[in-house]
Amino acid sequence: MKRFTILALILTAMGLVFATPGCGGGHKSSRSSTPGGGGAGGGGSTGGGGTGTGTGTGGGNSTGGTGTITGSGGWSLGEYCKYQTPQGFLGYINEKRSNYAGLGGHGYHDRYKGIPWKGGYHNNDTFAVQFTWDDGLAARAQTEADSLAGGSSPKGTDVKGQGDPHHHFWVDGLNTADWMLSCSESPGDWEVPEAWKYSGYKPFALNSSNGSARQGLFYHDFGGDGPAITKIGIGTSYNGTITWWVLQFGP
Repeated sequence: MKRFTILALILTAMGLVFATPGCGGGHKSSRSSTPGGGGAGGGGSTGGGGTGTGTGTGGGNSTGGTGTITGSGGWSLGEYCKYQTPQGFLGYINEKRSNYAGLGGHGYHDRYKGIPWKGGYHNNDTFAVQFTWDDGLAARAQTEADSLAGGSSPKGTDVKGQGDPHHHFWVDGLNTADWMLSCSESPGDWEVPEAWKYSGYKPFALNSSNGSARQGLFYHDFGGDGPAITKIGIGTSYNGTITWWVLQFGP
């Protein structure tokens, strides 16, 4: 009887041990999946999304070449223009004048005076080969360019281009200290049209592919019929459709 009682007590104690909560593997498993770990990773992806949005904003600078470039002195021109500053265009002019003057390994070309195709060639060099920038002349040129962009008619003689694709330019004050050239530039004017791809003609009026521009600017010289030109100022004005260029020269 005594042995039976001891055995019963042992069995009862063992039953209490198996019934105690907290010892099962399932509870340990639930601790290992504590909430919050995955959420911390999500915070990193949120920041990345914000950065991407900022990068997209940069696309606002894409204007398709229809925007306006402006500079000190009041000049403005279309983004499509080949030369993005008046001084940049002066570099092109001086390069071509140097070439036709026989510098840099190029052959010398006779000078020309008068309206293109109505004047004549000569060898009396009086102009500077390369023109020097002058702020006063540039201010005068800018006033005229703004006037043209506003709808005024160009001053002086209308000079036609050598070939069909070449645009016109205007000459005013020929053989004087107020000599001035003006022309406009539209998108594509520095590109060779398909129909003229074998000639290399470019529509821009003061491009060297235009014989009228060569006679009227790149190897032009009054030859003693007027002052010796050494300086230039250039103005440009964009009216949202075309850009007007004005070249104002001086002794």
